[in-house]
Amino acid sequence: ENSKVTITKNAKYEFCETQFFPSNSSHYFIPFLIFHLWQFRPDILYIMDEIDRPNFTIHTLLAKFFWPKIKVYGYSLQNIFKPNYYRWYHRLAIGVNRQLVKGMAAATEDAKNVLLKHGYQKALKVIPLSVSPKAFYQCDLLEKKELRLKLGLPENAISLGFSGSLNAAKGMDLLTEALPQIPNIKFLVAGEGPALASLKSKLGNQLIYFGSLKQNDLRKFYQTCDYLILPSRTEKYWKEQIGRALLEGILCNAIALGSDSGNIPALTLCSNTIFKEGDVNSLIELLKCLPLSNENEIRLLQRKNIEENYTAEKVAQLTGEFLKGYR
Repeated sequence: ENSKVTITKNAKYEFCETQFFPSNSSHYFIPFLIFHLWQFRPDILYIMDEIDRPNFTIHTLLAKFFWPKIKVYGYSLQNIFKPNYYRWYHRLAIGVNRQLVKGMAAATEDAKNVLLKHGYQKALKVIPLSVSPKAFYQCDLLEKKELRLKLGLPENAISLGFSGSLNAAKGMDLLTEALPQIPNIKFLVAGEGPALASLKSKLGNQLIYFGSLKQNDLRKFYQTCDYLILPSRTEKYWKEQIGRALLEGILCNAIALGSDSGNIPALTLCSNTIFKEGDVNSLIELLKCLPLSNENEIRLLQRKNIEENYTAEKVAQLTGEFLKGYR
């Protein structure tokens, strides 16, 4: 956590940095993989990539060629069966990768079901992406009051936050239509994207924009929010896979709200924290109910879910149990 790794005397694992080419792309190559394999002679190659990606095939074949004893495991987040960007090479990659891997982990039940629909029949386990309670945590009431004062938030104002990409798939158009009808809500936004201009023009003083934030500032952002919303909608090419902002916000004591798309309901949990995706009237009805009458119960329920299923310790435990299966 926090980019620090403790190596004990009997450590069996070592972390090393490498280079991706090109960076920030779903089609990438790790040129130094073969050198890492030769240097460390690992038992396992754990690839956090989709089973439908040709680069998964390339790296697995390289590993098998240079170090035949290696076992390959994968980690998948893909929760749409055959999205509209699929081409012949994606279908070919699925067929090849099913044969090459010894096991697959899936980030959600949806991702697991997609693997099964693709005919995957080997070892399979749901392992969520983790969130760090050391990086994201709640502040005391006095500190939260000071954070609100710095932003000029009225005492009776409800602070509703969003962190992520500002685009239509994240439901920004719904919020620009819904929020002006509930003027006592201040909308706090961290992120960048094409919907920013529309948010500024349609929400005016109701919007407080932070831009892109680093971890410490992002934590303070979450701590300022009473509620955090993820109004995503399902597209032909994408569906909300995790909802990482909600994970982080819940640990900072914000109540998670969102649409019923993808993994969001697994984090919001309660019927009065969810609305029908793409339905602005459903969103308006949800926002009009703020503050929620049972918010303390919801806050405790959501936090317990994160602590029991999504912490780094829990995910490490699940991953260790999963990878031991190669022996």
